[in-house]
Amino acid sequence: MATNLTDEFGELLRRHRIEAGLTQEELAERSRLSIRAIADMERGRTMRPYRGSVGRLADALTLAAPDREALDRAARADMRSASASRLHAMASRQVGQLAQIPEQVTVPRQLPPAIPHFVGRSGELSALTCALPGPSRIGGAVPVTAVVGPAGIGKTALAVHWAHQVAHCFPDGQLYLNLRGFDQDADPLTPSDALRSVLAALGLPAAAIPPVLSAQVGLYRSLLADRRMLIVLDNADGPAQARPLLPASAACLVVVTSRDQLTGLIAEGARPVLLEVLTQDEALDLLSFMLGPDRVAADPGAAAEVCTLCAGLPVALAAAVASAAFRSQRSLAELAGELRVARRRLDVMDTGEAATNVRSVLSASYRRLSQPAARMFRLLGMYPDADISAPAAAGAAGITAEQAIALLHELARVHLVSYRGKGRFALHNDILRAFAAEQASAEDTDAN
Repeated sequence: MATNLTDEFGELLRRHRIEAGLTQEELAERSRLSIRAIADMERGRTMRPYRGSVGRLADALTLAAPDREALDRAARADMRSASASRLHAMASRQVGQLAQIPEQVTVPRQLPPAIPHFVGRSGELSALTCALPGPSRIGGAVPVTAVVGPAGIGKTALAVHWAHQVAHCFPDGQLYLNLRGFDQDADPLTPSDALRSVLAALGLPAAAIPPVLSAQVGLYRSLLADRRMLIVLDNADGPAQARPLLPASAACLVVVTSRDQLTGLIAEGARPVLLEVLTQDEALDLLSFMLGPDRVAADPGAAAEVCTLCAGLPVALAAAVASAAFRSQRSLAELAGELRVARRRLDVMDTGEAATNVRSVLSASYRRLSQPAARMFRLLGMYPDADISAPAAAGAAGITAEQAIALLHELARVHLVSYRGKGRFALHNDILRAFAAEQASAEDTDAN
């Protein structure tokens, strides 16, 4: 039978069936396909027939080689047509979505309120400012700065304080998103949910936001192309959560904060800014701001001791003096005396609110650890020396040195320990040590 290659697969199949003198039921029985499947193929409802099904139909119809090849080519042609139809449909949907985008994209001003008691950090502020794109910058990579450090060190405060200082450099807006990577009360945002939030902030109606992550990323980067925008991605749980939110425009600037080291982003070109604890002078400035300079000047020795016992950690200092700010009869000497008792230190820093309660802030990092790393952290809290070598840590945990090194690096990635050189690691400060010892007391038994 001569066959025109432009015949559709369904029509060609129907012709062959009729010429063979078979009903759809009989062909179904011979080919071991369902009657409905054959009916759908002949009516053009099945646009992508399986190649195996086409072969079974050709066998059941006892087609000669030329007709078998023609049927197979017709099936493949329909598949290409179906693919083109789907692409056209996708393009139509995108056009429809883009038609819903306002002609003037909303200019977001999402930065949280400025920090009223920000102190110090002059070097870190300068490092952030060095990343500012020039006014005529075209092409190149989007500048990304990774602000990393331990829990409660002031990463968000630094990013928000600096962002307010340079907001005027970004006339197209400032986006701020808490990714909840180390949130005390909620799961981290998925990249898709984060993008939905950002696209909504740019003025897109929900119906214009595609459901697929890759399409959301493409739309987001299209909207930010050639725009000067500042994007603050706060509290990321790692590089993978932040990457989809990086624009492609080099006129934008991104600041990502995290307790994670974000080594993946840094390897890809992000500038690292590592936050350390406040200096003694900076801690005293913060204490003076919160309590007033007169109370600090009245007992400078106790004030200095409070700063030392809070280990230069902003969240600890703020939490410890919060109650004293409302109790003028409570002297700094009394506060220092309470903080001096290690087992009570975290209780003194309990504000009753998860966001500022030191124990809750540290717990958010601790809960992210694997069980072996959490056990290692607890062991470090009970270790008598200030730092520890990998072999000593292995001996304390009853594991190999290689396993101990892996666990210590896991702790370091979320800034629960620091590397002190010469193969030695240490908890960052006495507050972490007190927290680790508290967890050990609560979770470990003699059997462990």
